[in-house]
Amino acid sequence: MHDLTPQIRTRLRHVEWLVLAFLVGTGLLFLLALGWWLKTTGDARGWFVIEVPYYTYLDNAGAIREGTPVKMMGFTIGKVDSVTTAEDTPYNRSMKFNVYVHFLVREPYYGYIHSDSICRLGGTGVDLLGGSWLELTRAEGLGVPTVVTSNAIPEVLNDQFAYKAPSLERTNKYLVYRPFKRRDSGYFMATIHSVSLMDNAEDTVAMVHEALPGLTNAIAGILGDLRKITADLRPALARPGGLGELVIPTNLVHGLETTLNDLHRTQDNLQPVITNAGVTLAMATETAQELKPLFLQVQGAVSNVQALVVSLESQVTNTNLVGNFSRLADKASLLADTTDTLMRRHWLFRSAFKTNEPASNNPARQQNTELMDRRRF
Repeated sequence: MHDLTPQIRTRLRHVEWLVLAFLVGTGLLFLLALGWWLKTTGDARGWFVIEVPYYTYLDNAGAIREGTPVKMMGFTIGKVDSVTTAEDTPYNRSMKFNVYVHFLVREPYYGYIHSDSICRLGGTGVDLLGGSWLELTRAEGLGVPTVVTSNAIPEVLNDQFAYKAPSLERTNKYLVYRPFKRRDSGYFMATIHSVSLMDNAEDTVAMVHEALPGLTNAIAGILGDLRKITADLRPALARPGGLGELVIPTNLVHGLETTLNDLHRTQDNLQPVITNAGVTLAMATETAQELKPLFLQVQGAVSNVQALVVSLESQVTNTNLVGNFSRLADKASLLADTTDTLMRRHWLFRSAFKTNEPASNNPARQQNTELMDRRRF
């Protein structure tokens, strides 16, 4: 270093500081990753949380072993701590308590477990990819809590409380909470549906074996009946129409034959009528063909008359001929009346219009009439 120039020494110091910062940063990142792993693993395995012990009995462990999860409402709340054989006592033999299962429940899930909660075997009796677990039911409010907290230290209910029937002695004597340790037995949880899948399969196979002789005899009887029915049907099916005779009764067959014969006779009687109707229809068709030109001529004549009427109507409308005829008739009537009056009153033609009327008895009236006649002419 003493042989190096000041510029090179300065550069080397910068490089040394960079390497030191890199090493310190790497160490800090390693410590952070280690702390995160410890925290995650501890939470998963219960290193830093309180775990309350419980135990139960099974008649067959099946797929339950150390590390089997304990669940509630779909959440994993703990794990099985140990699985061993139960004590060989008359009580355990009578209750089929063959396997002792000890498990731990983490904080805060043990607060949901009361004395009316039960434990049941979930999944399958054979471990297929972790398909078995212990499941605890949530309290329904009918029991007492299995864990209470006093001065932040959880205390577990006396396990004998679960074995005693509800009574005053049970409430006063066995309703006791005491501090626990991790390896204590804890509180007893009754288990239901603890029969494994293999046991169910064995029971089913045994039932099938017991029922198989009777079932075999029944099948043999059915086969015998089928053989008898086949033997009875074979002669009837050997001849043509035999199946129809079995399906349709004989009296119905005779009735059908009579009906078919009547239908054939009716068809024979209707055939001439149909033939005559065809001939008549053909003649009517020919007549219609012959009358078609005549109808066309009549239609043409009617069209001509219609055109003539339309022409006359138009002429009458244009010239007002009806009005002229009416006025001419009025004038002719007036002329006739005037001529008649003149001829009746003229002295020359008056005699031609005289009638043989009786003479009036009134001389004054007759004289007046003659004076009026003279006065006019």
